[in-house]
Amino acid sequence: MKTTENTLNLFLEWIGTVMAVSAAILLAINIPISGWAYVFYLVSSVLLMWWGFRRKAYGIAMQNVVFIVINIIGIYRWLIIA
Repeated sequence: MKTTENTLNLFLEWIGTVMAVSAAILLAINIPISGWAYVFYLVSSVLLMWWGFRRKAYGIAMQNVVFIVINIIGIYRWLIIA
């Protein structure tokens, strides 16, 4: 049981991190599909929020709750009404 829990924690942490870095690169290169970075950020924030709550890292979890709201605004502005 402990191994499965550790595997899930590692998955959440590292996939969340890779998604955030990918989103930052996508925004930095400023190409026509850069707005999709907010979708990557949203996935990252959900994963890192989940990881934070599982690890009792409540500061990181709450930070990502705020980022989820920001990312939804970004998706709306960049992809829906753009």
